[in-house]
Amino acid sequence: MKVLMVCLGNICRSPLAEGILRHKCAQKKLDWYIDSAGTGKWHLGSAPDKRSIQVAAKHGVDISGQRARSVHSSDYEEFDLIFAMDISNHKDLMRWAFDKEEENKIKLIMDEVYPDELMSVPDYGGDADETPLAAEAKAVRNAKKAILMTAGAAAQKLMAKLKHEQEILMNVADMLSAVYSMESTVLRTQKLIAIKGEAACATQIDMTKVFISDALEKLNIDGKHALQSFAEGDELRIMLMGLKRYTKYETINTKDARRRIAAKVLEAKKYSF
Repeated sequence: MKVLMVCLGNICRSPLAEGILRHKCAQKKLDWYIDSAGTGKWHLGSAPDKRSIQVAAKHGVDISGQRARSVHSSDYEEFDLIFAMDISNHKDLMRWAFDKEEENKIKLIMDEVYPDELMSVPDYGGDADETPLAAEAKAVRNAKKAILMTAGAAAQKLMAKLKHEQEILMNVADMLSAVYSMESTVLRTQKLIAIKGEAACATQIDMTKVFISDALEKLNIDGKHALQSFAEGDELRIMLMGLKRYTKYETINTKDARRRIAAKVLEAKKYSF
């Protein structure tokens, strides 16, 4: 089996995908040939982005030796499967395919996990934000977008009738309350970090991450209930996909975080926030 991973520049997403699949194949002793390429030619010969190298290394995968290349017409003949990291890459690959046989080799990689949801592997989108709780601050921004999408769609669909839909209004109100609490928590913890330093605020950081994780789950449920109250069919499906993206958050071990918080509170014999 020969598999090609494709993103835009071949320095961030596809090198990671190549490295992960190579690692998995080695573990399972599979004699597969794995490679990656980009639809663009801006980074030819460049090493992978340092952030991708760091993420891979964290999981025991070394991608530092990879070098960027672009997609060639011969790739369609050489490879059995060609995985696109996002919808734009997929469209380009399909456009360049010579015939139906080549088109059938091209897949959107996230379809392997979320079939028919048209999900893309996100790019870094610029320099990494290394400020404390950057992921949590981003989660707050996205949660606000989830509210705007839900409330805006409800207002557009129901117009003056919305004032009689108390359940939807309650859902949106709960979402607003959650975002207010999320943002207040993140800002308070960031302020503490600025005063005491990140190491001294480990417990507060754990608390913030657990709270954001729980709040986003509840926000997602409230959003679903609201959307399902007035939308249906493809319209509902598209908005639920948007809601899922806006309430996405990094996976954390909340059990261990809660135990660390509990141990600290018991040790201090008081609330540590």
